[in-house]
Order: sequence, then C-alpha cells, then structure tokens
Amino acid sequence: MLSTSILARLKSSPYGTDYPSRLSIKLPCHMPFRLPLKHLPSRYLSTAPEFANRLKTINLEVERKVPCLAIPTLSDPSLWSNPAFISVDPLPFKIFHDVYYDNNDTLSSHGLWVRQRNGVWQAKVNPSVRRGRANTRFEELRIESDIQKAVEAITRVEAQATANFGLNKMADFTTYREGWRVDGDFMVVRDNTSFGWGVVEIELEEQIKCVGGEEVDEKWKERKMDEMDRRIEMFMEKYSWAWGKGQVKGKLSAYLDMTRGIRSGRVR
Repeated sequence: MLSTSILARLKSSPYGTDYPSRLSIKLPCHMPFRLPLKHLPSRYLSTAPEFANRLKTINLEVERKVPCLAIPTLSDPSLWSNPAFISVDPLPFKIFHDVYYDNNDTLSSHGLWVRQRNGVWQAKVNPSVRRGRANTRFEELRIESDIQKAVEAITRVEAQATANFGLNKMADFTTYREGWRVDGDFMVVRDNTSFGWGVVEIELEEQIKCVGGEEVDEKWKERKMDEMDRRIEMFMEKYSWAWGKGQVKGKLSAYLDMTRGIRSGRVR
C-alpha cells in the first residue's frame, strides 16, 4: 500500500498515477518498492515511448575476492562439501580486453575507476574509498555522459570520451573468465589474465530502474549496498569450504605492481 505522501507526489507529477501496463519503474527511485504501471491517460499516449526512453538503470555491485577456489570446479557436485550449493549454472566463457585510464591516481584516490572493456567505456564508482572503506562495493556507470560527469567532478576539467576523458592509459591486459551463477543470485568467476595473474571474484549485482534525470538518494544506495554486503557475507560464510585461503590481490592491483616493479628494475 502506497503512503499518502507518495500518492500525493505521483498525482502532482505530469503523468498522474496512471502509466502504460507494459512498463514498470521504481518511483521515486530511492524508495524500496516497485510501482506497477497500468493505463496512460489518452493525452499522454503519444509521449509514452518518450517516457519509456527516459527510464534509467542504476547498477549496483558488491564483490569479494579470494585467491582461488578450494576445489577444481563448481560444476561437479561430487566435489561439493556440506552444505551443498542449492544450484549451480555454468556461465558462458568470456574473453575481454581492459584498458584502464587515470592521471597519477587522481581518479582512483577519489573512488573512481575508468576503463574501456572491449572498446566500450565503463566506470566503477565507490565514494566510500575516501572514508577508508574497503574497495568491495560499486555503482557501475555504462553511459558515456555519466562517466564524463563523474570524471569532470574530480578533475574540474572538461572531459570528452573521444579524447579518453583527458586521461592517460594506466593498464592494458586481457582476461579469460570462467564463471557460475550460484543459488540464483550470486556470480562466482575465475579470472586468468594475459600477464599471468589469477583471482576468483564472488559478485552480487542489483539493477534499479528510475526515471532519467531524477537524483537517486546516495544514502539509500549506501543502505542498499549495506544489505548486499550482508547477503554476500552470509553466502561466503555458508560455503566457506569452497574458497581458497591466502592473500588476495585484484587484477588491476597485480598489474600495477608488476609494471611498477619492471620500471624500478625489481625482479619478480
């Protein structure tokens, strides 16, 4: 049941409380409910496609890294320990080429990582890095204009995608990924890189639909990722037998350590 205040906001919007039945959005997008969209008033029928095009997806991700799996593969139930996974579905094998960009760690020190994956611009945002939080939760940006705004907010310099957002290349490598969807919601991926580094990542993703242009409450996103954090911690604790032990380092950190070692003349 919608609260009186929310109904009042909907009635005061230019679209009223009725929407096309084929659409479903979260409005306002910082509220944790999904609003079914039924019938658009006749005066808005011509603008329905335009309204649909305004829908924006917020991509949230929480992850954990382990150095390896404790078993050769998740695909063989005979290797599972107790408790057993509820379900494991293999994901298609992937190969992707990542090129990361920054200017003397200016972006990463503010919790922003910009890359081209197979030629497509992407970015990960984690403002909590500045508050000393672990680098395990992100909002993913997949639209060039959103990436441009994020870069310009830090550098204070106009940034165009055609000029690599005014950034310099900092890393360049290929990843070979084997993966599984476990218990419906969790992705476990085993990555091996072209420079010889391997790591396993456990990921939980959530997509939230909202109307483009509406600001999403940052505190709501943080609470949502807190909830995702708790879920992934419970998942990893439940299946602790599956994860290899030892120190872990992500692909980008390992690449930067390797290249800095080469530049300094250290033997690795």
